[in-house]
Amino acid sequence: METYQTEPNRLTNPKKPARRAKTPIGVKVFQNVFKLGRVSPKLMGRFAYTLWFRTNRNPLTKKEKEYLREARHYKVPFGSKEIAAFSWGNSHKKVLLAHGWLGRGIHMRFFIAPFLKAGYEVIALDAPAHGQSPGKQSELFEYGDAIQTVGKLFGPFEGVCTHSVGAISTLIALNQGFKAKRIVCYNTPCRLEAMVQYFSETLQIPKAAVLEMGQLFEKNYGKDCWDRASGDTYAKHLSIPALIIHDRDDREIPIEEGRQLAKVWKNSKFIETAGLGHRRILRDDGAISKSVRFIGRE
Repeated sequence: METYQTEPNRLTNPKKPARRAKTPIGVKVFQNVFKLGRVSPKLMGRFAYTLWFRTNRNPLTKKEKEYLREARHYKVPFGSKEIAAFSWGNSHKKVLLAHGWLGRGIHMRFFIAPFLKAGYEVIALDAPAHGQSPGKQSELFEYGDAIQTVGKLFGPFEGVCTHSVGAISTLIALNQGFKAKRIVCYNTPCRLEAMVQYFSETLQIPKAAVLEMGQLFEKNYGKDCWDRASGDTYAKHLSIPALIIHDRDDREIPIEEGRQLAKVWKNSKFIETAGLGHRRILRDDGAISKSVRFIGRE
């Protein structure tokens, strides 16, 4: 494992940590709802469990629409559903972009031009119940199956660039036969427990309700769900090269999670950035260029 910092550029400044975003109105509403958890932790635990799997979609920005107009659009059969996928360029060398939870493929648009310039065809997907893929709820394992499905249609891939929870679903897919030569993981959680902790802290869910939520996970997915939904469980068995990039100012997934993932992933390198937070890292020129060079190595 190799650890170093990106050089400062227009988006990376160690002296200016990532700004804390204002709390969305929807989050404030849920915070108020979960105050009832002190009265009925069992009911609120069930509500939190249901909310965990729910997704929502923000409107596309003008820039995102422009990128999508330039893409080829696909509706990939996925059981009784379908997955939206997009491609740019035309090459035998292909790279996949796997977005994070509550995101969509086009959120990783800043990777497209650098990879096209490097001679790749770029594929992006919208996970089930995300973006243009239908549905109102999903989970890590279904997202992993979706990556498998896209891999069978477009793969094999020279590399995959993943963000946050999308990396865990990619790891699940890799351990089920998905083919890629190299992986880049941005701000990735290592353990399911860390994701639950961020979720509960953000919505201010009382501890008793969180415990009830955890019991529902174990009831419906088995007591080993904490391992089966964690990145380190899969990474320690992988031999393919990985580049793990994590920002020290990520307020959603602590940098210790990325360090731990790199520790168990034997064939990995770890890069620490500063001042980019959880999402701005996806448009940082320095981090993206390192990803392109890493995937291009033989």
